[in-house]
Order: sequence, then structure tokens, then C-alpha cells
Amino acid sequence: MKEKQADPIKTFRAQWAVMTFYERF
Repeated sequence: MKEKQADPIKTFRAQWAVMTFYERF
């Protein structure tokens, strides 16, 4: 699994989206 090296930005955006989702709700 090279997700971290393959798409580090994707993971970052995923975490940011989750934080925003919880922050809104």
C-alpha cells in the first residue's frame, strides 16, 4: 500500500473534510 506516498494530499484533504464535517455538525 503506497497511499501515503502516492496521494499524500488526498489523505490530507480527507482528514480536513472529516474535521470540517464534524465541526459543522
